[in-house]
Amino acid sequence: MNIYVELAKSAIRLKIDSDEVQIKIPPDFYTKIKGTSTYKMFLDSASNNKVKHFITHRRNNLGFYGKLRYIFMRNTVLVMVDHDVQELMTIRLIHAYATLSFDARVVYVLRKSGSFADMNLDAIEVYKELCLNNGRLNEDVPISKL
Repeated sequence: MNIYVELAKSAIRLKIDSDEVQIKIPPDFYTKIKGTSTYKMFLDSASNNKVKHFITHRRNNLGFYGKLRYIFMRNTVLVMVDHDVQELMTIRLIHAYATLSFDARVVYVLRKSGSFADMNLDAIEVYKELCLNNGRLNEDVPISKL
């Protein structure tokens, strides 16, 4: 399945085919927990359960061949990172979150350009060549500095 994601300061927006959902997140969702090496985004069970439920619901609606393809290919996730979040997120962090929460096998990370609210999420397919994580999976530099 192709999953389109927008990471914003106040919400995570997901789209799979024609289904779209916006999940509200707490204000400290992207912050690091003091004294540890983990982030609150991995421990926020309310938001993560909503994301996983949306993906599981779509996966259960797949036909036989869709489920067979899913076993081998998993999900392709295209992540758009909002301007406010670019200073807080790294490619490694986004890739880890997409792998765990969106059950992703392939992750494309893009900066948000212009007004994303006016764009259709499917239009992002064109920008795969411009993704930030080409050969840079282990970058711990904030996205705003890339």
